[in-house]
Amino acid sequence: MTTDYDYIVIGGGSAGCTLAARLTEDPAISVLLVEAGVSKGNLFDYWKHEMPAAFEIAWRSPKFNWMYQGEPEPALNNRRVFQPRGKMLGGSSSINGLCFIRGHAMDFERWVREGAPGWSWREVLPYFKKLETWQGGESTWRGGSGPVHVRNGDLPSELYEAFLRAGEQMGAPLTDDINGQHQEGFGIFQQNIHDGVRASTAEAYIRPNAGRPNLTIVDRALGRRLIIEGNRVAGLSYRRGGSDHEARANREVILSGGAVNSPQLLMLSGIGPADHLAEHGIACKADLPGVGQNLHDHPLVYMKFEIDKPVSLSRYTRADRRLMVGAQ
Repeated sequence: MTTDYDYIVIGGGSAGCTLAARLTEDPAISVLLVEAGVSKGNLFDYWKHEMPAAFEIAWRSPKFNWMYQGEPEPALNNRRVFQPRGKMLGGSSSINGLCFIRGHAMDFERWVREGAPGWSWREVLPYFKKLETWQGGESTWRGGSGPVHVRNGDLPSELYEAFLRAGEQMGAPLTDDINGQHQEGFGIFQQNIHDGVRASTAEAYIRPNAGRPNLTIVDRALGRRLIIEGNRVAGLSYRRGGSDHEARANREVILSGGAVNSPQLLMLSGIGPADHLAEHGIACKADLPGVGQNLHDHPLVYMKFEIDKPVSLSRYTRADRRLMVGAQ
């Protein structure tokens, strides 16, 4: 079965949900949003991705996570590092730890110096503001009317203040807004939460607009290859429910499958390093050696400390208190 749309957005994650919602603000434009995972959980497990405190359960659930494992790392005694990636509407914004933080302003300035015009901090800041409703309201640096609600984390423990004071004592700056004018230093984490529910891009952009007649959402649909005609990507071949389908785009195909799945689909379609494609018997349509290479990720290190006062956060992990949080 083949269907036609103006735009096809492949991947309903952080970028895909936003794009689909923005594009369909124009009722004359038709958009197909294709997502490999589910739209949301069922009656028994939806809380895993909606409840902020349950994020560690969500990101270890194969239903909502691709559960990728890295290759053996020589510098880590060949240990394979878990690589969580969201597999549902909202993508990784539906399973992550809800630490809402913008890229550093100087990184965007560096992008421009390295040849990416239009990506300076001055040019991207209006879009950061447009996406959010900040707890503190509209300002020079923050937005006050966007779909993603952002707030400071609560400080129920004296350990948080002790941590901030320790940073100050070691000479680091303190900032009252890590996403504001002063991004560097010790400060309070901000979270994308609205009325106690995770404000993923699915919740912020898609759920309120899912009834638009010009927006078609197809979940549990795995992209198999891009349809290439001449030097143009004309559509997508995908599998859903054991059947193969094709969709064609009159204007553009937008690939937003993330840092792992986007290059994978490109290579399955013959776009990538020719030698590597030949190893897998894939005919090369465009020899692009950079596809699937040079992925960088930030490290995450958990540190544990013993304290000499009965103020440990461990008390919140007691079974009855966890149930009480869940009920809230």
